[in-house]
Amino acid sequence: MSDQRKELAAIRAEARRKGWRVERGKGYYKMWCPPACGKHWKTVHLSPSDPNYTRNLLGQLGRATCWNKKDPDEEAPQ
Repeated sequence: MSDQRKELAAIRAEARRKGWRVERGKGYYKMWCPPACGKHWKTVHLSPSDPNYTRNLLGQLGRATCWNKKDPDEEAPQ
């Protein structure tokens, strides 16, 4: 397995630990944030061609979703 696929598997595992729902589609995974928030979802490709995909994915999760949220009542950054 390539390093990028291992990193993406680790991100999916972390999402599950954080309470996100992760489901596999045909060429992607879809991740939904926990029901406490319920506002965010993200598509994660199985074999992205961009070498920076993992870094960009983590950046987007941190900026635009409740990925880093610790308190269920805390709002995601705008």
